[in-house]
Amino acid sequence: MPSETRIGGDVWGAVGVAVLLSCVAALLEDTWVGIGLCLIIVPALLYAAARVPLRYSLMVMMFFALVLPNPNEGIPTFDWLPPGYALGRVLLNHLNTFDHDNALLRMIPVSAMEIAFIILAIIYFARKANGSRIDTLGRLATPEPMLKLTRWSLLAILFVWLWGLVRGGSFGHSLWQLNAVVYIPICFLLFQAAIRGPQDHAALAKTLLAAAAYKSLLATYVMQTVRGDPDPWTKIPAKLPYATAHADSVLFADACLVMIALLLERAKIKRWAAFLLPLFMLGMIMNNRRLVWVQLIAVLATVFIVSKDNPIKRLIKRATLVGIPVAALYVAAGWNSGGGRLFKPVRTLRSVIDAKSDGSSYWRELENFNLIATLRQNPIFGSGFGHPYPEYVPMPPVDYPLEHYVPHNGILGLWAFCGVVGWAGLTMLWAGGVYFAMRAYHGAQRGTDRAAALVCFGAILVWLMQAWGDLGLGVWTSVFTVAPAFAVASKLAVATGEWQEKRKTAARPAAAGPPS
Repeated sequence: MPSETRIGGDVWGAVGVAVLLSCVAALLEDTWVGIGLCLIIVPALLYAAARVPLRYSLMVMMFFALVLPNPNEGIPTFDWLPPGYALGRVLLNHLNTFDHDNALLRMIPVSAMEIAFIILAIIYFARKANGSRIDTLGRLATPEPMLKLTRWSLLAILFVWLWGLVRGGSFGHSLWQLNAVVYIPICFLLFQAAIRGPQDHAALAKTLLAAAAYKSLLATYVMQTVRGDPDPWTKIPAKLPYATAHADSVLFADACLVMIALLLERAKIKRWAAFLLPLFMLGMIMNNRRLVWVQLIAVLATVFIVSKDNPIKRLIKRATLVGIPVAALYVAAGWNSGGGRLFKPVRTLRSVIDAKSDGSSYWRELENFNLIATLRQNPIFGSGFGHPYPEYVPMPPVDYPLEHYVPHNGILGLWAFCGVVGWAGLTMLWAGGVYFAMRAYHGAQRGTDRAAALVCFGAILVWLMQAWGDLGLGVWTSVFTVAPAFAVASKLAVATGEWQEKRKTAARPAAAGPPS
């Protein structure tokens, strides 16, 4: 039986061979050579995954999903490709888009990440059938309501999909809509089967923070060194509009939330961790995405409201009361400013509040109107997947072929395609995640447990704002932040005694220590 606590040299050797050959394949950039090397890489990774606990494999996948560039999400310039671009094309993008001239790859309409989900599920069920305790030793039970809500969510997704196809929807386009919602419940099922309880929180947090630190450094490097095409008049290379993908707003906001939640709950952290928060803020500035600031401010305000009172919270309240008049004067002075860095935050705020302040905000307002009008046509069952939303009000064209099937506002898009019935069934899992996060928070005694519960709650809120604001519904960054949050919140509610699960666990670990 595989080791339950230590990774053997055989596993490290298999992983080392896979990493080395993957680097060779990326450097050679030859499709057939890459396919040939995969005949060694894939068996090596399968062997390693079969020998270690499921949580190790999922955390590795989580890290790569957060740091690798996804071609579907765009890059600032093709004159400079970010590190890991080739690996990102294989792992995060459909393989039939990797090389259109390769007949073999054209027959594989899924990504390596989706294949990995299937493999891990097979490994899990094989271990369960053989009575292996590698994944169950010390694992707390998942509340049965969360498992039921997951099943209802998957059934609702299936219903909306079939409902759209029966009504004559496009099968190909329906797959993209399906892709936007199906992986969070699937990934949650894998994480809840792999995570033991509070003893795994630190590893998950470190994975998230390491990914955010890397992306912050990458964003800084890109904005300081990489330039776009030269201006046709001045011949000066243009500054890039952004550094990394828009989905990294979720990563940066969640990483900041982790650090602030630990400070707010007065949890013990390493001294060097104090440098991480400024690093993440730098990454947000360099990435130049306005939505991330809305996410961070909104989630911090919400977390502040729901958190328990303590000396740090009282200090923040006093500072806020003093700063409100100053902030009001600053916003009023810069509301109509036309340029300059001094009032750039105010212009960002206005672009979010005032739809007519810029073309991008107004375009999204038109999209929202059309989605709401689409819902009114089929309010109960929706139009179903495979159907585009009509343009009741004409919109300026955008360079995005899936706009009418996977709109930028994913929340209103789901309402339009799913209707009340499908929406209710699909989103009950989301509500369950929030419920168990807050139950766990109010029952937790340790500062680290309270911080973990706040992060789970905040991660869901950040994701919903990203899904509302810009194509954040089903991107891999969202999948690997929200699904673990559901799993952590569920098991933390059991660990704190806020939810009593009748099913027996393999071994109940000590979850709550002395208050801190």
